[in-house]
Amino acid sequence: MAKSKTQVSTTEDNSITTPSADMVTLSRAQLAEMIAEALQARDEDEPTGPPPGMELAKAIGAEIVAGLNANNPKKVTYGAFLKRPTAKHPLGPVMGPKLSRTYFQNGRLITYDSVTDEQILLLNRITHSGRYIDRKVEVIVRDEGGSGQSVEFRYSNASIDQRMELKSLFRNFTDLLQQIVAAQDEERAEDERNPRRVVTRRPFGSSKETIAAETAAALAGA
Repeated sequence: MAKSKTQVSTTEDNSITTPSADMVTLSRAQLAEMIAEALQARDEDEPTGPPPGMELAKAIGAEIVAGLNANNPKKVTYGAFLKRPTAKHPLGPVMGPKLSRTYFQNGRLITYDSVTDEQILLLNRITHSGRYIDRKVEVIVRDEGGSGQSVEFRYSNASIDQRMELKSLFRNFTDLLQQIVAAQDEERAEDERNPRRVVTRRPFGSSKETIAAETAAALAGA
């Protein structure tokens, strides 16, 4: 009976080992191929981009910053605030029209914030005194000397009947100014056609209503 031959393998130090049933013999080429495949699989399992959830974290951080900025707005100086455009003054006080004189409405000062750019342009076109809108509105242009001119608009609106009558003559302050400016434009055109008419025009302050109003104001202040 022939004896079976036992296969043996040698290590790099030439020692002899007897293979067991669990051992697998690989060549160097096969081992190198297995290592390369393992490294490739590891690289595919581990993404090279940002870790999961990073984009969500960035979005949450941006929302937090926006909320903090909304609750803590940047400080604005008073000068910068005054230069901001508004609904009444779209171009702002720097680029938009400005009041060229001091204006009053029934004794009350007309301020920049109380009028629109359109009204400012109309106010600056008033050139002389007179009575307009069915003679219910008196325009008084005063020479204030070194401080320039002042313009005042006077009309009686103390009673309900007076206010209702005025409402039937002009809708608002803009309409009032538009009617007065249109009337004064016609007066200036007529003055150019008839120079003598300028001399015969009643000078400011000579009407009975004006004299009576100034007298009452002087007595009230005394």
